[in-house]
Amino acid sequence: MPPVTTTLAGTAGPDTSAKAGPAAGPEGCCTPAVGLEKLLDRSGLLLAEAAAATAGVRLPSFDQLPVAGVAEAACVAVPVPVADDPLVPVGLAGPVSVVSAYFQAGMSGAPEQVWLRASASAAVAQAAGKLAAISGGQMGVCVLDGWRPLTVQQTLAADAAAVAGGYVATPSEDPLAPPAHLSGGAVDVTLSWQGRPLALGTGFDAFCQHAHIRSVAPESPAGRLRRLLTAAVTASGFVAYDREWWHVELGTRRWAHHTRQLAYLPAAAPPAG
Repeated sequence: MPPVTTTLAGTAGPDTSAKAGPAAGPEGCCTPAVGLEKLLDRSGLLLAEAAAATAGVRLPSFDQLPVAGVAEAACVAVPVPVADDPLVPVGLAGPVSVVSAYFQAGMSGAPEQVWLRASASAAVAQAAGKLAAISGGQMGVCVLDGWRPLTVQQTLAADAAAVAGGYVATPSEDPLAPPAHLSGGAVDVTLSWQGRPLALGTGFDAFCQHAHIRSVAPESPAGRLRRLLTAAVTASGFVAYDREWWHVELGTRRWAHHTRQLAYLPAAAPPAG
């Protein structure tokens, strides 16, 4: 797909129809681990500066973006072997940066390195390249989380139990019906501006309506940057999740359902070492 220089267009998909915890953030949202709210830059000035840089970019409206709202449990697909799509570490290359959010927050069992399926890692790099191309190299993608071990998914689900909304997937041990992150095809990302990861209206893992992609005014700084990030990642093959502006998927059950594919990734084996 050619680099995007002046336009980031989304395509409406067939389905246009949510993780939580004990700590309340400044927006009144719950987060599952102490310290997550400090990982992203919350400077309103920085957000406005980054948004101003998109003034010459034609962005799709929220309704034009391929955003999925279907729950994982409602997705039916056929698992396929993925011997040619192994987990790989997400490298620090050009406009791609990495902050292993749960490791930084001190969550037990969280990997220090962020891992993704090779296809998802390549799609992240492609999205970051699009953002760098339209911003003179000032924008990129910061990866916050990718493949998770089952123990981390269980911890997040337990912390989220008291919060309504279905933000954390059930930590199924069935390798043919894994939570998206266990497949290695789900990734949590944000936009980076001059190397700093931004909080686009909320912090990471802020589980409330303010984190829903369309919950902000479209032309506000957070609204323009959410639209920009979502357009870049979906143009690179991902499907975005409507309840979490940071969460996108490629090759998962939700992705297969939304794109009308008949196959998806089973759970990934833990990376060697």
